[in-house]
Amino acid sequence: MSKSSKVCYNQTMPTVLTDDQIHRFVTDGFVRLDAAFDPLLAAQCVSELWSDLDADPDDVTTWTHPVMRVFGTSSPGLMDAVNAPRLLGAIDDLVGVGLWQPRLGGYGTFPIRFPSTEDPGDTGWHIDGSFGEYPTYKVNFASRGRALLLLMLFTEVGLVDAPTRIKNGSHLDVARALSTAEPEGVTFDVAAAAPAALNRPTVHATGSAGDVFLCHPFLVHAASWPHVGTTPRFVGQPCIHHAEGESLGGYDYADRGIDSAVKETVRLALQM
Repeated sequence: MSKSSKVCYNQTMPTVLTDDQIHRFVTDGFVRLDAAFDPLLAAQCVSELWSDLDADPDDVTTWTHPVMRVFGTSSPGLMDAVNAPRLLGAIDDLVGVGLWQPRLGGYGTFPIRFPSTEDPGDTGWHIDGSFGEYPTYKVNFASRGRALLLLMLFTEVGLVDAPTRIKNGSHLDVARALSTAEPEGVTFDVAAAAPAALNRPTVHATGSAGDVFLCHPFLVHAASWPHVGTTPRFVGQPCIHHAEGESLGGYDYADRGIDSAVKETVRLALQM
């Protein structure tokens, strides 16, 4: 597949992403969409999240942990951000129109990382589980329950701000490993099941408030530390569900009736 070819996996011309961006998603496993939502909305969301934290944005003595989480938030700002028209159009371009479910009932857990040299204890390389019960969430080759992963930047994130780390192209290694795994799902240990993924180049998910990294569900990623910046880092990581809903659905890679860039990446992996 050449970069200049007019590729369109949702059977319409891309509405937001360029052909080159879609190509890079297929080969790299992610693409950054600049200004996916309004930076002023991002600032509103940060204010809403602070109100749910046992910490004061103006008092660093209350920043007592390297990471704090807001569980199950449905703040109005976050719901507007994850449903911003430009972001929805990009998801359509990668997953396919009508093949995924917008987040309307809640945003999910939101981690906030604070300036700290303390190991937060959650920085291992992994792919996100998408179904099953805590703490043994599972994944399968069809990516049941997870059509896409988003990394949404609500504050500016530089290299000193503990950016999310991404293993470029690792989704291809994971796809090959999952193709021979139990179809009902497995708990996935990257080092044991897809060690080649850990030798891939590391990319840092840096950018401005309002930027979003759209990631293949098999992309290997990790938090980073220490956070040596001066302000807390707000990055949401909501899952985009298949049309069937949370923990349901999955990709049928043999079905080309309605195609998608996400499915094409897996086909590419199996050909390599």
